[in-house]
Amino acid sequence: MTYKEALLSSVGYPFSAVEIELACINRGLSPDGEYTAPSKAYDLAKADLYLVAVNKPNISEGGYSVTVSDKKNYLLLRKAIFDKYGIKDLFTSGFEPTISSIKPW
Repeated sequence: MTYKEALLSSVGYPFSAVEIELACINRGLSPDGEYTAPSKAYDLAKADLYLVAVNKPNISEGGYSVTVSDKKNYLLLRKAIFDKYGIKDLFTSGFEPTISSIKPW
């Protein structure tokens, strides 16, 4: 199995071949290289694909659909991968709700 095939099967979203190849190349992986086991580069390529999925419009075709709640889950999965490696993700950090108050006097 190649990295491209592994990513396509593990993310669960209908990415184009170009999107998967770009995620691999950006993380230093050869898309057609042999996948043997998860690695940091592989996990981060998967996290990059989660972000690609979040930025795509909602789709529904052929019995497959992606909704806003699915996109939130993709962001949570991305965050978990970045947290695993101690990397701050600019796209998922700061999404925690905060309460601010203004002192009237």
